[in-house]
Amino acid sequence: MEGRRAMKRIWKVKELAEQKVPGLPGTVRGINSLADRKGWRHSKDKQGKSLAIWLEESGGGWGYDISLLPKVSQKFLARHHLTNQISTNTKDSVPAASNLPANTDDLTAFQRDVMNARAAFVELVNEHAALISRNQALDMVVELAKTGHLPAHLQDLLSIANAKSGRRNKTAKSAHKLSRRTLYQWVLDHEKGGILALAPNITRKPDYEVPDWAPALMQLWSDPRKPSLTAVLEDLPSSLPRGVDMPSYDQARRFLHNKISIVDKNRGRMGPQALKSLQAFTRRSVSELWPGAVYTADGHTFRAKVEHPFHGQPFQPEITFTLDVFSKYIVGWSVGLAENSIGVLEALSNAIVERDDGRYSALPLIFYTDNGRGFKNEMFSSTAIGFFDRWGITQKTSLPYNSQARGIIERFNRNVRQWAKKLTSYSGSELDKEAKRHIDRARIQAAKKAQKTPFDTTWEDFKSFIQAQIDAYNNRPQSSLKRVRDPETKAWRHQAPAEVWAEWLGEGGKIRTIAVSEAADLMRPYERRKVARCEIRILNNIYFSHALEAFHGQDVLVGYDIHDASRVWVRDFDMRLIAVAELDANARPYFDGDTLRTAQSKQDQVLAARTKGRLGRIEEKRQEIVAEAKGPALEIEYQPAMPMEDFQIAAADQMLARLEQPKPVLTQANGRPVFKDDIEWVTWLCANPEQITEQDRAVLNERLEKASFRQLLAMEEIDPTRITRQRAA
Repeated sequence: MEGRRAMKRIWKVKELAEQKVPGLPGTVRGINSLADRKGWRHSKDKQGKSLAIWLEESGGGWGYDISLLPKVSQKFLARHHLTNQISTNTKDSVPAASNLPANTDDLTAFQRDVMNARAAFVELVNEHAALISRNQALDMVVELAKTGHLPAHLQDLLSIANAKSGRRNKTAKSAHKLSRRTLYQWVLDHEKGGILALAPNITRKPDYEVPDWAPALMQLWSDPRKPSLTAVLEDLPSSLPRGVDMPSYDQARRFLHNKISIVDKNRGRMGPQALKSLQAFTRRSVSELWPGAVYTADGHTFRAKVEHPFHGQPFQPEITFTLDVFSKYIVGWSVGLAENSIGVLEALSNAIVERDDGRYSALPLIFYTDNGRGFKNEMFSSTAIGFFDRWGITQKTSLPYNSQARGIIERFNRNVRQWAKKLTSYSGSELDKEAKRHIDRARIQAAKKAQKTPFDTTWEDFKSFIQAQIDAYNNRPQSSLKRVRDPETKAWRHQAPAEVWAEWLGEGGKIRTIAVSEAADLMRPYERRKVARCEIRILNNIYFSHALEAFHGQDVLVGYDIHDASRVWVRDFDMRLIAVAELDANARPYFDGDTLRTAQSKQDQVLAARTKGRLGRIEEKRQEIVAEAKGPALEIEYQPAMPMEDFQIAAADQMLARLEQPKPVLTQANGRPVFKDDIEWVTWLCANPEQITEQDRAVLNERLEKASFRQLLAMEEIDPTRITRQRAA
């Protein structure tokens, strides 16, 4: 057909072996053995032509039709044809392929159901033909099917056995009929080709032909900028060979979706590393390991701002975690603060020291890390090599750009990203831009005033937070661990990493750890500091040792452990240990305990005596007051009244007359007095019920709804029920 290149159907065994076709053995001998077992050399198509050909003119050897090969092999050869542009101008005559599959593995679900249904009727005929003639058996089965007296399961299989296409129409009248000619044909097909011959043919042949425009389309499509199909078709006319027709959008879309695999479709659009996420992989088994056998480690930038312990400025710490491969238990972690720190070894050092806090640790046999540039520089330095040799640890690295090989630690990093989001100082890419501007503005304003903000995380809070998250992870069930029955709920669940480790130790497992006394040789970050009168200041702490007296005013190297602030390791610049300085080792109490206790006792006695004296004086005063209250009554001698003059009596009468005159009352236009408050108003209403208006009733009703108003009336001894009765009247 013009515009298409037909794919060849006969494939030589040698070609199949050289191309390492999936689904087939990798040698000529292996393929020939498979062909003998499957009977390929005796397979024929519908026209009776053999599907296996001896290719004498091509150097000898068998060639097999592509329809005989497994499906996975057919798909591989189709992709190979597209990639290598196999020419179709061959002079070999290619026999027509049969629509019949080579074996039952290649049958569709529809073909398999129809084949099994027809085989049931053929078996019924053969069973009765052993006793009566075949013709009589055929007539009997047809008659039973016509009258509906077949066994129930065979009667239900009629509609399936009669299906002639991919549809099963059980409601059609012809679906439940069985003709003698049809049944006889099934018997003959079974005799000639076995049960496989009863499968219906699929008229639609697999289309292995690749359009001429496909190479040009794939060249434009395989672009790492990931152009859309519409954009590719706009540029396709200039890339097509002369005489090749332009495909439509639907043709191009069907080609990409139906004729090439997902890997070939994304080849070029995705890099080799990203393409691995779509390809086959090897799942590693840990069944032969035990806790502490193999450790793996990886660094992760923590996406939250933390106050630096040296200068106090916010920074994003680089955390390195050490994980046990078998139990998924986090055995150690570290944060790189010094410029010359080896984070991965610091985390490993934390994982191998003997602990007394209930957490597990062990000296591993193998330490498995990334082979990236950062890890490679660290792990192959002279310091690292000496560290591994010192403790007998075998160091292994994964292949470059092969993070899938260490999927355990990569999956754990997803948890770390979620941990950062729990802090108010989170600064990852998923933080809302408006919120980020608000946080930055608050930090700038606080820095100008030398204040703290709610978005600041101190160094100590950060360490406590990370350790708490690790403890929660180690005690949380993990889906990659085995299932057990919960001792409390009796429900099935997965084990937690800490449970795996505890179970192994409970079964008699042994581990090796490094004693704290030997910990001085472990890897720790070092900072340059000056000795001042046997004291060294680092991490906002003061450390002291008498061994530093000869180094007053000199610079030394101070090694610290972010997990233990009780001591530091002081070395000279040749890394010889000078001293282990203890935290506040030269700190002494201002006064000793005995002196403080004596002073405290003396003060308590003085205050007790003073308190007793004050209470005595108060008692004397009380008795004096009581005595005065109970003393004799005051005697007043009789004195006769002085007579008043007449003018004094007249003046008193005038004053009394003025006092008895009523005060003028302010009135409103309607004749009502002006009330000072609500109580005066209610009192007047009680005294003048005939003058209560509708407005008074409405206002009174509203006021009486309030408990405070009713309580005020009760305090004035005004009965609210009396007012209510007057209001109702």
